[in-house]
Amino acid sequence: MRCPQCATDNPDGAKFCIECGVAFGRHCPNRGAAVPARAKFCAECGTALDSLPAPAVSRSQVSVPVTPPRHLADRIRAEQAALEARGGAHGERKT
Repeated sequence: MRCPQCATDNPDGAKFCIECGVAFGRHCPNRGAAVPARAKFCAECGTALDSLPAPAVSRSQVSVPVTPPRHLADRIRAEQAALEARGGAHGERKT
């Protein structure tokens, strides 16, 4: 299951993201009971669920582009800038 918040790939059946801790699935804000994705009201207390976020979807339902972690992206950008400063920005070889 891919996290809707940080796009981390989590094990199937996970209840929380292993990277950012966001909860998967929907729960009643009043009682904390698990509610089906299609539910409009909590079956335990009747609380309206219109304002709840949509449940996370499994990786088989959505294809999300892979984004490198911030520290790696920063390192790639820094190395690209250093390469450009040396004049080899476009893959040219110096002989």
